[in-house]
Amino acid sequence: MKKIIIIFLILTAKFLSAQVTQEWVATYPGTGSGYNFPEKSAIDKDGNFIVAGNSDSTHGYDYIVLKYNPSGNLIWKQRYNGTGNSYDYLIGMVLDDSGNVYVTGESDDGAALGGINWVTIKYNTNGQMKWKRSLNWIGNKTDEPFGMSIDKERNIYVVGFGITSSVYRQMVTIKYSSNGDSLWTKVYRTSLTTHDWGYSVVSDDSMNVYSSGYGTLPTGNEIVNIKYDQNGVEKWIEKYPTYYGDWLRPTYSAIDKENNLVVVGYSYISNNYDFVTLKYSTEGNLLWSRLYNGGNIDRANSLFHRQPNQIF
Repeated sequence: MKKIIIIFLILTAKFLSAQVTQEWVATYPGTGSGYNFPEKSAIDKDGNFIVAGNSDSTHGYDYIVLKYNPSGNLIWKQRYNGTGNSYDYLIGMVLDDSGNVYVTGESDDGAALGGINWVTIKYNTNGQMKWKRSLNWIGNKTDEPFGMSIDKERNIYVVGFGITSSVYRQMVTIKYSSNGDSLWTKVYRTSLTTHDWGYSVVSDDSMNVYSSGYGTLPTGNEIVNIKYDQNGVEKWIEKYPTYYGDWLRPTYSAIDKENNLVVVGYSYISNNYDFVTLKYSTEGNLLWSRLYNGGNIDRANSLFHRQPNQIF
């Protein structure tokens, strides 16, 4: 199998001439003969570049976290192979203001520990693992996280789904302290016989938490947005339903400077994908919604906002 190398480029712009100069290139070939690919990247307070993703090995994929200094030199790398010695897939990474690294994903913990579970890990600035936490939901089946975020007090939030003993998926949100203590876990389900996924989670300046996902309906599905306070008390649930008998899915969310919740994703209507953008007030009122049809497959996966009231 062809090996795919992860390549990172650091570019600087010479504003007077409007030219871009390549400063360095770093590659990571992995340890197996398959694919290596990044999922998330960030720059810490010291200008170091941290990349997290997945790397092939002889037993399947592992989490991989790489830290480069501003000159492109590899400071450290950490692979994580779960206790099941099989499939491990990283989906999220966040940094705190001291440069500690937190990652989450799905990992095979082995049959005795429930199989595929959520596994969240904290590394310090030297790449040492400080803690690892697994979430095995009540069905002892495949449980998957999809979103991760951090608040101003370094609490970590992870959202995804857990499978019940009756094989239905529940939207699950968990909050960890920076020391790895599980502070609370919250569950949402549309009904006892439906599937619900969590896809994105964010917090505001007051450490309220907003989880976004979708729930299934007999006629399609609906985007579900839930607000919890910092203690995990549910404040509101707002749903954006489909009117077309098809389905909707959120992919990313953010909080603007007025503490409004902005959610992007996509709809599937009459065999066509369109962007979906939703803006909610802090009280849960839908301020506006927009669909964008570019004439083909349109999926919104991220957003950037700035003042005054500009969303990209």
